[in-house]
Amino acid sequence: MKAVHSGNPNWGNESGLKDQFLCHVHYAANKNPWNIEPSRPDVGFINTVLNLCNPG
Repeated sequence: MKAVHSGNPNWGNESGLKDQFLCHVHYAANKNPWNIEPSRPDVGFINTVLNLCNPG
């Protein structure tokens, strides 16, 4: 996936994307849709969880 999309200008938030993904996997697996978006701010994992996996 990264190899395909890493040239996209929205790919600059790799850490924030990872935090959103892990938050959904561990705390919101049943949430639909997951809404993992590169435009959301990178606020760290704990703050991502406190913002219900979708900060900002």
